[in-house]
Amino acid sequence: MFRRVVPALLLAGCVPNTPSPLGEPCDGTHPCPDQTFCQANLCAAALDAGARNLLPNPGFESPSGVTFGWSAFGFGSSLLSGQSVFIRSGAQAGRVDLDAGPGTGAGDLFGAESGGSQMVTAPETGSYCGTAWVLSGAVAPPAISPDSVKLAMVRNTPDGGRFNATPDSGILLPTDAGWAQVSNVFQAEVNDSIGVRVLGIGAGKTSAFLMDDAALWFSPDGGCTDGP
Repeated sequence: MFRRVVPALLLAGCVPNTPSPLGEPCDGTHPCPDQTFCQANLCAAALDAGARNLLPNPGFESPSGVTFGWSAFGFGSSLLSGQSVFIRSGAQAGRVDLDAGPGTGAGDLFGAESGGSQMVTAPETGSYCGTAWVLSGAVAPPAISPDSVKLAMVRNTPDGGRFNATPDSGILLPTDAGWAQVSNVFQAEVNDSIGVRVLGIGAGKTSAFLMDDAALWFSPDGGCTDGP
């Protein structure tokens, strides 16, 4: 009787290769596997020190659409659009208007957030810093400047059972400040979904402001001096 010998190399060839997750899409509900990070909504082997900004469309320049990655936010009604008249860098900036509808007016919060499916996954546990540049004094009439603008940080845990925002902290800007930077810092744990929210406090039914060059990044020492 003859026994058939199967070469070890053939046996090894029968083991399927595990596809690499690198470059695969990711977001707050579709995290990357262990030992990889979700950066700009793609799985990466490590945080790229040269591309630390976690936001998918920080400057409203995405080929997927000027407002890709952003959504309007407000207790009344907010309108989010792109414009190219007043810009800080690039060819576009975002514009946020308080919709002049019934029930809206002075004192209402309105703004834009990097939320929904565009929330990004925190790659590490620690401090996260957020900034954005806003312009409230040169918005074309009939819109008027809001009373102030500030930046809040948004955090959701993977189980969906906890929501944490910081709407009352961050830098407040007066009206007519020119292009000025709002910022904030908060703590998050690995795999939390995080984002930024830029808020204006309405001065009337036609309040509006512009925003450009936003950023969200992990800061190992929490000092926020190492941003993109």
